[in-house]
Amino acid sequence: MRRLHLLCGYLSVLLGIAHLSFTPRNYGGLSLDAIWFASAGLAILFGGFLNLAFTRSAAPEPILRWLCLAANLLLAFFFVLAIPLLREPQVFFGAGLFAFEALAVAYDKKT
Repeated sequence: MRRLHLLCGYLSVLLGIAHLSFTPRNYGGLSLDAIWFASAGLAILFGGFLNLAFTRSAAPEPILRWLCLAANLLLAFFFVLAIPLLREPQVFFGAGLFAFEALAVAYDKKT
């Protein structure tokens, strides 16, 4: 389970990088919509970083568990909210990815 969570952490980081890399392509220049789109990519990226920090720590601090769990639940929730608006594979993938990571953190026995 731990290896799968680690893999999902890396996938989250890659999803965040991919999201960020599409900002110039989708918006062409600086605009409020481009900033919001890029900030969503940063949120995904930082969610991935939290998961990597959690999985790579032998005995994570309880605050890391709670921060990681909160980030995963919020990101999964926002991905689910986006499904009716944008029925694209990456949205379903993100929802499943962060939902799994939330469960992995909640049921991890390291702390």
